[in-house]
Amino acid sequence: MAFMVWWNFWNFFKRLKEGHLFDPLTVKRLANAGRWKIAVWAYLFIPLWLENSLAVHADGLFAGCGIIFTAWLLREGQTLEEDQKLTV
Repeated sequence: MAFMVWWNFWNFFKRLKEGHLFDPLTVKRLANAGRWKIAVWAYLFIPLWLENSLAVHADGLFAGCGIIFTAWLLREGQTLEEDQKLTV
C-alpha cells in the first residue's frame, strides 16, 4: 500500500513537470495518493485498536486528509480555469 502512495505521487509530479497542473488525471493522481495514505494509516491503526493499544499517531490520517484537500483545491481551480476559457 505504501508503494501505491509513492507511485501516485511520482505520477503526479511527473505530470506537473509536463505542465498539466489542472488536468483531471493529475488531480486524480493526487487524490489517489491521499486515499492510499489513509489506507496505510488504517492498516497500521486497526490491529492496534483491536488490541486496545492506541499508541498510533494520527499523522498518517492528517497527511492523507491534507493531500485530499489539496486535490480538491486543484479540482476547484480546474473548474475555474474551464469557466475562464468559456468566457474569453
